[in-house]
Amino acid sequence: RHILGLETGSHIGVETEKGALLYLPPDKLIQEQPPAELLLVDEAAGIPVPLLLKLVTHYNRVVMATTVHGYEGSGQGFLLRFGRRLDALRPGWRHFQLRQPVRWAENDPLEDFTWRSLLLDAEPASEVPEMPPPDCTFRRLRRKELLQEELLSPLFGLLVGAHYRTKPSDLRNLMDAGNLLTFIAEHQGKVLGAALVAREGDLPLPLQEKILREQRRPTGHLLPQALATRCQVPQALAWTCWRVVRIAIHPRLQGKGLGSRLLDWLVEQARRDNVAVIGSSFGATAGLVRFWKRAGFLPVRLGHRREASSGAHGLLVARALSEKSRLPLERAAVRFRQAFPLQLGQIFTRLESTIAMELLVNEVKKAPVPADFLSRLTAYGEGRLDYLDALDCLHHLTWRLQPGQGAELMVMKVLQGRDWSEVATHFGFTGKRQVERALRQAVLDQINMKRIG
Repeated sequence: RHILGLETGSHIGVETEKGALLYLPPDKLIQEQPPAELLLVDEAAGIPVPLLLKLVTHYNRVVMATTVHGYEGSGQGFLLRFGRRLDALRPGWRHFQLRQPVRWAENDPLEDFTWRSLLLDAEPASEVPEMPPPDCTFRRLRRKELLQEELLSPLFGLLVGAHYRTKPSDLRNLMDAGNLLTFIAEHQGKVLGAALVAREGDLPLPLQEKILREQRRPTGHLLPQALATRCQVPQALAWTCWRVVRIAIHPRLQGKGLGSRLLDWLVEQARRDNVAVIGSSFGATAGLVRFWKRAGFLPVRLGHRREASSGAHGLLVARALSEKSRLPLERAAVRFRQAFPLQLGQIFTRLESTIAMELLVNEVKKAPVPADFLSRLTAYGEGRLDYLDALDCLHHLTWRLQPGQGAELMVMKVLQGRDWSEVATHFGFTGKRQVERALRQAVLDQINMKRIG
């Protein structure tokens, strides 16, 4: 009998009389998915919801625990987001909440003071509308406005709900950091959304040279340094950049367009402020990739390793706002698009295919396709050509996929090179013969949709 325990940063095995108790970090568990009779997940709010749902689908018995208040929590927003998905996936799931303190007496005055002064119990505004109001206003907060507790508390509650393990320094930076800008969406005095933006870049030439020689790595300039050293855009160090550190929408209004409206407004503010590039870095999920791309942001780099704490790959996205930054950023996006399909078969073989498909869809101009590829793809689709003999043109076709019928199958088999039996298990097929029948049909469907030419 095996029991798996999932805890950030842990990787130990403990033998018990009845079997093994094994602790694994999220990235390792998601990749290997070893057999177990019971999965225990500690601090589940620190793991992206799609990955949690993947674990819930794979394991029969799962217990998940998480902090919803305090600096190791993420507010009630996690319960709302995850609970709705569990209702559909595992109807009848049970929820328990610990209310009696364990480490201190109930109503302890020192704890009450700490919670109030550090906003450990901050929650978003209550009684918000069901849909984002059309007359919702967007504005930048002046620093002195943050001294108003009736504004600061719901604002911080939104930010806590959008990120796991908010640190005490986050509240201090919100109040004091000179390069941190705060923007909100509000209606009738209630904060419905918020964005934190770090002003970065515009570095002096001597420091730029040391960064490019890997001699310096100054803090507080993540976006220009990543563009310069990882994406080969060295001039980014001299640009004025805005990095969206966090964007948060009230849990009841998520997925209803308010986040897109706030981000569009933010882009216009950056353009008026003569910002060259606006960007962000976040743990990649299919939904987040889609959100940022719809707003005109280009993916320029995907982290090669999963973050041990969340099990997600970090994605860097950016959008040019000036003529001087447009061409270098487009070239960086082209380089990423050219490398990513090849990386799928090397370091991203276990990347979720839904994320891969979102990253493969790009507005960057595609290279022309050799003239004989269409006839060879048709021959494969009709069963007149073997898989390995058609692999080169299958690769080219899969690079050009749009999410749709058969796309996930093609990504997993053609680009990631997963074994026939693994693909069959994933889709519920009986074996290789059924997988290849579906693959041939997917190729014909893509040809009919004119995805190649």
